[in-house]
Amino acid sequence: MGVFTYESEASTVIPPARLFKALFVDAAEVMPKALPQAIKSIVTLEGDGGPGTIKQTYFGDGSLSFKERTDAIDKNNFSYAYTVFEGDALANTYEKIFNESKIEASLTEDRCARPAPHTTLLATWTQKQMKLRMDKKSKWDYSRPLKPTC
Repeated sequence: MGVFTYESEASTVIPPARLFKALFVDAAEVMPKALPQAIKSIVTLEGDGGPGTIKQTYFGDGSLSFKERTDAIDKNNFSYAYTVFEGDALANTYEKIFNESKIEASLTEDRCARPAPHTTLLATWTQKQMKLRMDKKSKWDYSRPLKPTC
């Protein structure tokens, strides 16, 4: 088993507080509407949204899903950490996926927020398989353009 870590960054015109609320606090309501082809529903199985909360996300057609546990949430600093521990997202390759996201105000005037996810994958890949998968890596496409609110 190996550990694979990567970081990425993206910019958006959505203010940090609004983006954090949509992506993490109200995700069960927002994500199925924003990305209907990708996410059918998000169901809270146990907990109140704080650390220890277990959620199950169903993909677009509802036949595939994964479970995640909220590890940390800081609504004041717009940071969220969770672990995917069960389901189709693990693809019989990963033991678990740990993701930390922090949304920060951008330093440039043309952008309002900068989500910066940091992901650690515990996997059973060989080095050659990891290189092949990273070469084929693609970015998510949003189902509709985001409206500037700054």
